[in-house]
Amino acid sequence: MLFRSPAAPTGGGSAAATAPPAGSGLVYPNYMEKRPRQKSFAELANEQLNPGGRRDKFAEAVDAAEKPGCATAYQGMGLLAAPVIAFKAATDKCK
Repeated sequence: MLFRSPAAPTGGGSAAATAPPAGSGLVYPNYMEKRPRQKSFAELANEQLNPGGRRDKFAEAVDAAEKPGCATAYQGMGLLAAPVIAFKAATDKCK
């Protein structure tokens, strides 16, 4: 028997008192009372360097692909497009 029931007496006595409980006779450890393990230094450093979690390179590539080019989007406006292009580039709305 791997685990002994905590309710089962360990002292001497009759054979009925030392018999395993009905069922499988196994008592499983209580994982709810276990403390979580301490994070390693590498995990702590990773959380500090990447606070938002892991980067999804595919999602970033899709976002970059759907942004229009600043120079080609407003080429018909001439010099009037300069403030618009500067604003869009500063707010990361175009490449």
